[in-house]
Amino acid sequence: FPLYPGEKLAKSGITPLQVVNADCALLLRATADHVDAATGAGHAAGNEWLWYGPGTYIPSVNVTVVEVVKSIVVHENTALKLRARRGFTDRDGNVREAGAEWLYRTTGAFLPAVEEEVLGVVKATVLTDKRALHLRAAVSFTDVFGQARRAGDEWLVTVSDAPTHIPDVHEQVVADVAVTTLSSRQYAVVLNPVHADGSQRVGEKELRRGEASFFLKPGESLENGIQNVIVLGEDEALLLTASEDFVDDTGDVGEARVGKAAAAKAAAAATTTTTTVPAPTSDEAAAVAEAAAAAAEEARLDAKLDALREETQRLNDAQRRLRDEQALYDDFQARAREQEAALDRRLKELEAERRRKLEAEVARIRGNYDEQFQRKLEDEVQRRLRSLEAQQQQQRQLHAAAGVGGAAAALAA
Repeated sequence: FPLYPGEKLAKSGITPLQVVNADCALLLRATADHVDAATGAGHAAGNEWLWYGPGTYIPSVNVTVVEVVKSIVVHENTALKLRARRGFTDRDGNVREAGAEWLYRTTGAFLPAVEEEVLGVVKATVLTDKRALHLRAAVSFTDVFGQARRAGDEWLVTVSDAPTHIPDVHEQVVADVAVTTLSSRQYAVVLNPVHADGSQRVGEKELRRGEASFFLKPGESLENGIQNVIVLGEDEALLLTASEDFVDDTGDVGEARVGKAAAAKAAAAATTTTTTVPAPTSDEAAAVAEAAAAAAEEARLDAKLDALREETQRLNDAQRRLRDEQALYDDFQARAREQEAALDRRLKELEAERRRKLEAEVARIRGNYDEQFQRKLEDEVQRRLRSLEAQQQQQRQLHAAAGVGGAAAALAA
């Protein structure tokens, strides 16, 4: 197009159109009130919106390009922590107030909206049979499992709930909880136990016998830690005193009265009964001594067996930790390979684009050169034609002069 009198190009001159790739968008801002000719949408000055690719963006004098927004890839066992810049309804139909925070957990490419601010990436915690998460609710909300939580509530997330867990923005990680394991020769007394219905019995105690594995829930604790069972021989008994009214395993009622004690003789299986120990004879004493020695040897062997079991348990825990670390390393390697492949693709695209631009520039230069050469050739041909015409004119003049001179000589003769 021609520039009419008074018109001139802007300082930017002629600029190429901007190509927007897939999974990318342009953040646009209106510099004046206008109506978009392409979509018919009205925009007030200062409004911002996204123009999504792939495509070629045709600029407007009323719009300025703020930046190119690139998508973020959400991998497995990760989530994006987002914050609302202002009130809006997100892509899932949820109403978000200004300043609200939430997690985006869907894997794949994520392109943040104008109203969304990406705060960072949250990684999942791998849960196993030996590891659980102790969480606390910062505010009242409904968690990812659909459970309503009140502000200040505490609970455990174990592998039975999910193999991995990404802490929500309203969840505070109090601690990692290790499993408590009891062997067949151990027991523990749990204070303030939590029942199956989720209610906590403050002030109560619960006896848990091995073999067993369990996680201590929030508020629970062990009285005197993990304790070993008492092994009694044939000539031994335990004198027990009831600290409060209760019914024991045999159905006998124990009364908590000062000075009143119940005598119980325990067998090797640790079954408690109330009985009277008779006075042994000499033969019986020898037999009792032999039984005591056998019981002591059995206890020693049991202690060694327990030590071996604990060592085996530690080795198993180490192997599980190694497998977890190997899984994390494999996941890191996979992500690294994906990023390397994406980088290779991007390099190839840049190389192809550079080659296309170079070929276009060469074609343009060649076209300009051919056009200039053609003009020069035509000018040279015209010059030579004019030179030939001038020479022919001179020759005609010479021939004409020669003819006039000959006629004069003839007349003179």
